[in-house]
Amino acid sequence: WARLLLEGGPATATLESQTAEENEYEADSGELVEVYVRSTSQTGAPMIFETYSSGAGVRREQQSVLVGMIPPTLLSLAALQLAQLIPAVRLARKIQDHQATRTALLHCAIEASDQERRQIATELHDDVIQDLSGLAYALESEERRGPPSLGPVFTNARTMLQNDIRLLRAMTSELYPPDLEELGLKASLMRLEAPLVERGIAFRIDIPDKLVLDRDHTVLVYRVAREALVNATKHSSAQSVHIRIRQTNRQTLITVSDDGIGFNPIEPCPEGHFGLRILGDTIRQAGGSLEIRSAPGTGTSVTATFSVIAPTVNLIGKTFSRSSPMNSSTRNRRRTSAGPAPFPLPAKR
Repeated sequence: WARLLLEGGPATATLESQTAEENEYEADSGELVEVYVRSTSQTGAPMIFETYSSGAGVRREQQSVLVGMIPPTLLSLAALQLAQLIPAVRLARKIQDHQATRTALLHCAIEASDQERRQIATELHDDVIQDLSGLAYALESEERRGPPSLGPVFTNARTMLQNDIRLLRAMTSELYPPDLEELGLKASLMRLEAPLVERGIAFRIDIPDKLVLDRDHTVLVYRVAREALVNATKHSSAQSVHIRIRQTNRQTLITVSDDGIGFNPIEPCPEGHFGLRILGDTIRQAGGSLEIRSAPGTGTSVTATFSVIAPTVNLIGKTFSRSSPMNSSTRNRRRTSAGPAPFPLPAKR
């Protein structure tokens, strides 16, 4: 090392206790800083300059330098935080405004859809179904009083008309769902069991006892279940249908599965079958997703996923989100502005 230093190598410095044989006079001095540098004598001959310094002094100097660096470091960090605070606040406000806008648009879309469905159901019941019911009574009267030769004709016509009336009443029930605010989500879903029972389809539902959702997402969950059950009833030839709702701290999932004949989701929808496609667009606008899994002969599974974005209260009963409380007066005003209150349909003949 000495030869390398004399030939122009770098100087060396160590901080340690000197205990080697050559350090006889420094052994009792404790921790020392030992420095070796290259130098030259007055005659120009190369030589090595060696010096020792107290380690305690070096430690004090080191601590002094570190302490002196703390104030400018803290000031720099504080200035950086202040510089980032204003943009961060602006960004947070933009995110909140965007979320509020999206929630408001979703609410308006659901309200408009409910109002349109309510209006169609009302017109079907008040006009079309009533007129067809009157026509069925007229056909029955003609069947009794008319010529015997025309009796089978009137009987067939009346039977076809009564079947159409039943179909229209079923469509009316699908268009105008039960009042979720009065019944709660679980009771409303249980009311969807009747068409399945009529066709001999087993129905099972798993829903958490402490499910929490705001009003708009409750409506979407109900619509997913209703649309999937309608498809299973009409097209799947299923023997059983299962509804399962799961919820974590940040997501709500509803899965409707059946053991029917299934289909190929890649193929285009048949003409007139756009319910799930329209529902999927609405769910995606609400920040969720809709997944359909099926294959010929393996049944169908429809899963909708929603993000939990608002503080909510229990919906198993009859209450909704704290962000949109609804008392009896509010419900009455909404019914008045959106359409007539629900009314019972005439009993089937």
